[in-house]
Amino acid sequence: MSKLSEWVVRSRFDRARLLLEKAQKRGWDVRILAQALFVLQDERA
Repeated sequence: MSKLSEWVVRSRFDRARLLLEKAQKRGWDVRILAQALFVLQDERA
């Protein structure tokens, strides 16, 4: 795995993790959970 793609994957997971923490604070807000899933699945992210 190249350094760039490794960084992209890591930053994508960090963003998803932040969204999950935010969702949890709001009693598992479904819209935020959906956003986190979208971030993980987005190939361009």
